[in-house]
Amino acid sequence: MAIITQFPRGLVSLTGLRDMGEAPRELADSIAPTIDITQFLLLNRESIFGTVSASAIGSYVATGNVHRVPPGELWYVHAFSVGVTVFAGDTARIVTAFSDQGQVISSGLPNGLAAAAGANQSLHVRQDAPAWIGPGVELACIVEAYTGAAGLGLGLRASITRLKI
Repeated sequence: MAIITQFPRGLVSLTGLRDMGEAPRELADSIAPTIDITQFLLLNRESIFGTVSASAIGSYVATGNVHRVPPGELWYVHAFSVGVTVFAGDTARIVTAFSDQGQVISSGLPNGLAAAAGANQSLHVRQDAPAWIGPGVELACIVEAYTGAAGLGLGLRASITRLKI
């Protein structure tokens, strides 16, 4: 038997393993064919929403506690998108991002839009791949370009699975 001395974060929550109130400390020595069941274990999804406004190029915006991983949790982010309405004659370019202790890292490809005169248009960007994020990390957005007077109203949406760690 192989003895587990230190559990990877989220393992007990992910698998639901308990033996008399304790996590098992041993694993079998034998090697057997396996199938990755992670996606089946992550089906307990929830959607989170938030809105913020931005008015300057280069501004990083997040929705505070709505999109921040609280202490004691690990999030699997299935999908993450940002939407904005660009008013007639205005332009905008935004990108999804993660913020960890003030360090902002873009997580998708930027998308831009120039609205035609007399028409409002919607712009949406999304994160390219699922991600694991830990306590204190925020889902955010970076405004890479913007012209207009009204400011941008951004809507952040995410589909996540919460795991206790």
